[in-house]
Amino acid sequence: GPVFNYTLIPEEKAIQVSVLPGPEVRTRLCYQQALVCEQLTNQSYHLINTSFSLKAHLPYEYLVPCLCVEVYYLHHDSTRRRICPFREALDAYGSDLWLSSRFYDRSGSLQDQMAMEFKPLCPVKPSASLCWKSSTPHGSCADIINSSAVENEAGLCLFLLELNSQSGFSFLFFFLLNLLCPDTEWSVSIQPEFFHLLLQFSTRIPASFSAVHCSRERDQCDITHPEYTVKLPEASGWKELEMVVPGQSIGYCVQVWRSDVLFSGKHLICPDYSSGRVGLVILGFTLGAIITAALILLTYQCLRKVFKAPVWSRTVLLIYSPGSEEHQALICAFADFLRTELGSDVILDLWDVGKVAQIGIIPWLYSKKERVERERGKILLVWTRGSRAIVAMASLQKDLQQEGRCQDYALVYFEGLCRKKDIPETFAALPKFKLLKDFSSLVNELGVVADAPCWIKAATKFLVRRIIRSEKSKELRNLVGLCRLLQEEG
Repeated sequence: GPVFNYTLIPEEKAIQVSVLPGPEVRTRLCYQQALVCEQLTNQSYHLINTSFSLKAHLPYEYLVPCLCVEVYYLHHDSTRRRICPFREALDAYGSDLWLSSRFYDRSGSLQDQMAMEFKPLCPVKPSASLCWKSSTPHGSCADIINSSAVENEAGLCLFLLELNSQSGFSFLFFFLLNLLCPDTEWSVSIQPEFFHLLLQFSTRIPASFSAVHCSRERDQCDITHPEYTVKLPEASGWKELEMVVPGQSIGYCVQVWRSDVLFSGKHLICPDYSSGRVGLVILGFTLGAIITAALILLTYQCLRKVFKAPVWSRTVLLIYSPGSEEHQALICAFADFLRTELGSDVILDLWDVGKVAQIGIIPWLYSKKERVERERGKILLVWTRGSRAIVAMASLQKDLQQEGRCQDYALVYFEGLCRKKDIPETFAALPKFKLLKDFSSLVNELGVVADAPCWIKAATKFLVRRIIRSEKSKELRNLVGLCRLLQEEG
């Protein structure tokens, strides 16, 4: 046959063939089988007209051990010269051989066996073993101890093991290892729940599954933890199974495996606690908001009771000196202020003019004083510069001279309408309050509790701040200012 040389050009996936001057020749690439050399699918052949060129450029699809170069003359029954230079080349046992081979998963009809049919492009016979692939990216495949493959007449390699995407065959081609993992027959997902983990299995074959708690740090299971197992005795199509693993601890994982076969890889599944934590945070905020709202409601109800009754809702008798209409309007505003803001039961002659006209001011005053004494109320003297003409002044002085009677009285005066030095010495023993500066002290004076606890005092401060900002307080200040102007003009 013709004499020729060849050059491999791997970056172009081609082989360059060179011949000597002489007759025309034909060259081609083919895959050497047992008896024949099969033509490549891309019809890789070329006619070399030595009058114009002595070289041919032949592309190939796969660089495999059985790839050969063939050259022959054009006349009938010409001897064909063929060389197969890649039978001992390591590059020919790499990815191209793996890609050109065909693998068929024949495990579908087998319940607990893994069967793989291997059809290579070249007549090679690799050694096969069983391994378990790491779940990490680019992880290695660890051999399963005491596992062995059996090749039957149909070219199937059989193993008794679970069918899983991490269990696979490792095929050894001339010291080069290739790995194939079949489609999984089952899968599992995990969901953190309150005080337990929920495992959800999906399987299309009858199987039993087991699980146990594991430590995330050591990646090993504590044998003191119990194993939990579920079983699906029959299956036609995909079925769902659930398993509850009691006791949840952040940082722990679950090891899951198929427990009804001889070889079964154990999956270490760690729940995604981040989403669970978000849920717990939301739940915590929700519970916190509910608890806070409940506390606010209880506090409001408590403060409402404190503000309305029975602490400050005392019977209060207002005694004042008659004056101008503006002054009477101020007295009425102060009485309404005590009634609406403190819930006091205010007694005022201007609000009971019918009874006063019927029995007279002195009898009416005495009857109301008796009521105040009976109900353990308070008598407030509203003092101004003209208060020396106050009604029943002699009666008041007589009361104040009696032992223990001063505690039933208190004296208030408005800033700008009276000064402390304007108050007679007769009332020296009475507690005195300048309004609205000493309003907080007046609130404490009206309280029925002598030695109030701290929370009552805190409630008093809150109450005073709220009242000072109220509309009634603003109206009262405006009337005080008006009376001050009238007093200065008079």
